[in-house]
Amino acid sequence: MRVQVMPAPVVAAVAAAARLPSRRRQSSFSWEGGVRSGCMPLKPVARAEAGARYAALYDSYEQNVRWIQRQADWELAALPKAVKEVADFYFNKRLKATSDAPYYNISPMVGRPLPYLAFWLCDDLGVDDERVRRTLGLALIFASISVSAYDDLLEGALDAVSHRLFIARYFWARHASLVAELAGDKLKVHELLVVENISHIYGEVYSLFSSYPVTVNPLSEKHISKFSQYLVSVCYPSLAAIFIMKGNSDALPSLNKFLHNYCMGWRIVDDMRDCRDDLLRGDAGKSAVISYVMWHLKLSRIDLPTLTAALLEPEILEGLYKAIDRHYKAAARVAREMNSQRLLDFVVGQREGHRVEQARFQSFRDGLCAFLNGIEHRALTPDLCPR
Repeated sequence: MRVQVMPAPVVAAVAAAARLPSRRRQSSFSWEGGVRSGCMPLKPVARAEAGARYAALYDSYEQNVRWIQRQADWELAALPKAVKEVADFYFNKRLKATSDAPYYNISPMVGRPLPYLAFWLCDDLGVDDERVRRTLGLALIFASISVSAYDDLLEGALDAVSHRLFIARYFWARHASLVAELAGDKLKVHELLVVENISHIYGEVYSLFSSYPVTVNPLSEKHISKFSQYLVSVCYPSLAAIFIMKGNSDALPSLNKFLHNYCMGWRIVDDMRDCRDDLLRGDAGKSAVISYVMWHLKLSRIDLPTLTAALLEPEILEGLYKAIDRHYKAAARVAREMNSQRLLDFVVGQREGHRVEQARFQSFRDGLCAFLNGIEHRALTPDLCPR
């Protein structure tokens, strides 16, 4: 399959209109719009019920979130003045974890796993102590801040390098100390050298995609697991502590399997939203989505118009969304085996949301093609989009 080259004016219009939704502009709970047959959407009544159930995953934990926000406020206030501005960026802009963070709605297509994963597992495993629930939720936030700062450094962030490094190390230590309070020495969290771990993972990713075209699908489990491995390390210690506290260490392999599958799907979703910025930054080799497009089209390099047009091609869209659904389906199966209804509801909600999103992309493309094919102009290639 070959992406047809559009004339420059059309490419510019498509690039502007088809920009992938940003994580910073998440929509409210909604299952409406753009639903086409073949995408297996829920029926309208069931869709409304699913949306209500999905919203309930978050609404019942408001007080726990408020507590974490107050703790985050305190953590920021206690930091050295020199690093506060950078730390505020991660707490407020990246994770929206403090009381000053802007209000936002949680999209069913993206969800918000942090800090809610700790809340859901505590409830499903019968951990009623609010202190435990909140402490582990806060630990998840600290771990995410640490890894986000390391991630930015490895992606070439040149501003405030020493401050980012301080934040990364400091908040990993804070995360480790909170987990150790609850799980004791059964989890060697302090021994998880995150910076070395992430550097090694990125090194493997670069070696996989340093020369194009690659011969193996970048969305295959063998490859996408390398993109998502460090994401598992963010969540595993805090969630494993819950099983250890309940004396159920035998379930830790299942937890790891759930996180492994979920994070593979989430990494594709995240890269879809960031692929434009990744390409413009020169980070195409770290994007599973861009790597997949280049592999699919057998390209050695790619520009923004080609990437934008490719992401409207049915075959490429189908490949991306099938991969997301495959990993989320596997995660849902593990959640069911773990008897975690809330984890199951979370993943099922995202699967449905992404079906709707795929249908909207296809509907947008169909409308665009109908419009372009109706224009008689010498600058346009005849039958630009197949009827």
